[in-house]
Amino acid sequence: MLNKSSSKVLWIVLIVLVALFFILRYTDRSERTIRKELVSVDTAQIDNITIKSPKNNGTIQIRKKNDNWQVKEGDRYYNADNRKVRGILSQISELKPQSVVAKSSRQWDKYQVTDSLGTRIQFKKGEETKADLILGRINFKVPKTQSQNPYMRQQQEILMYARPYHDKSVYVTDGMVKLGLGNKPDDFREKLLCRLKPDQINAVTFVYTGGSSFTLKKEDNKWLLDGQPVDSATAAKYIHNFSYANGSKFINNFDPGNHSVTGKITVEQNGKEPVVLTSYRIDSTKTVVHSSLNKESYFDGHPGKLFEKFFVRKNTFEKGGS
Repeated sequence: MLNKSSSKVLWIVLIVLVALFFILRYTDRSERTIRKELVSVDTAQIDNITIKSPKNNGTIQIRKKNDNWQVKEGDRYYNADNRKVRGILSQISELKPQSVVAKSSRQWDKYQVTDSLGTRIQFKKGEETKADLILGRINFKVPKTQSQNPYMRQQQEILMYARPYHDKSVYVTDGMVKLGLGNKPDDFREKLLCRLKPDQINAVTFVYTGGSSFTLKKEDNKWLLDGQPVDSATAAKYIHNFSYANGSKFINNFDPGNHSVTGKITVEQNGKEPVVLTSYRIDSTKTVVHSSLNKESYFDGHPGKLFEKFFVRKNTFEKGGS
């Protein structure tokens, strides 16, 4: 027969087990666990992306057509930077929550994950939304301890608050994706001007308004200007410009038929079609640059000295020239 002491212990154990049962039964388990990913989406299925940014109170529309991405600017679609769009798809789909900072809509304003304060991204297949996420405030986390050696110091961590659109909880995650996102259609457009291999370029012909023309040609691994030797370092430096060049500021609704051509550069390559750069004059201070590699886009020639970089004069290559 159990003594009073043993009976008391059994009652205590029974009460603890019953209490534990009710805690497990009626407590929301989702509050004790964190989701493994912010969105679950098969990026290969996505053919439409909508981005609503509070910075311009507008909507950026991106669509896939014939395996290439296009972004809407005004009433028409332009070629988008495929690498950037694919990067956004990849980064968003791989975002991992690090922790939960809020579980109520009352705190959404604080973390800027409301419709009016956050950046909403929707991934769609046709009209069906496959993923819906709001990117909120960026937070820069500085390591608590730093080495005295500046070469050994840790970089600050870039974090972001985010919320799946139909979720009340706010999560902390990697913030790099938002920093590189952009907030206007031009940020997503293809800015390509040139992507050529310098060692494959064999001639560059310059034709300017007024009849001035000359040719820089490679013969026996030496550059000649209209058949005459030139400063090899200057020629090599100029040719290298064609290896990687982007425009930065688009001139939209530009009609080349309404403006005079001021210069044309034809770059010949081994075994490939020539690439043609054309410059147009809008007024005495503004020039537009166009590349045959990006036929639908026209760029302001001033930012980054785009016009000056390519449309040089003959004495640039002449020995002793400038």
